[in-house]
Amino acid sequence: MKILTANQMQEADRATIKSEPISSLDLMERASALCVQRILKEERLLIGCVHVLAGVGNNGGDGLVIARKLAEHGLKVQCYVLNFSTKRSSDFEVNLLRLNDQGIIPIEINGIEDLPDLGGKGCIVDAIFGTGLKRSPEGWIKQVIQKVNESELPVVAIDTPSGLFCNRP
Repeated sequence: MKILTANQMQEADRATIKSEPISSLDLMERASALCVQRILKEERLLIGCVHVLAGVGNNGGDGLVIARKLAEHGLKVQCYVLNFSTKRSSDFEVNLLRLNDQGIIPIEINGIEDLPDLGGKGCIVDAIFGTGLKRSPEGWIKQVIQKVNESELPVVAIDTPSGLFCNRP
């Protein structure tokens, strides 16, 4: 397995979109479908609830697609949108509408006090930041990441665990 830096992953996305050609939304669907296939192979992840924590950027858009596709497979899914910014990517917005069209309405998280207990059985899908993070998380979003890290549930990180930098400064 080759591990890429954030810059290499972003360049791979750009090259794929240009060379195939494929839209960023279709690439998001493709990548998310592969994540879902991998999750479905792990029985321990499928017992209980899949908690999808979605940021408001493209990584969060991936999370929304994953939530929709896991629900289509009959899994119990709870999706949370972490409103750490008022700026939402256009791909995130499209996938939020698609999720809503499936009758899945995410719980809006505006502070640590809004985050319910993530205990029990199941897993957490970390789609908060991905490779776009340029600085250390702060405030309540840092607390959310700490809760994820402290959870006894297995965590499936999309692209990279939130708060982890893929490039050296």
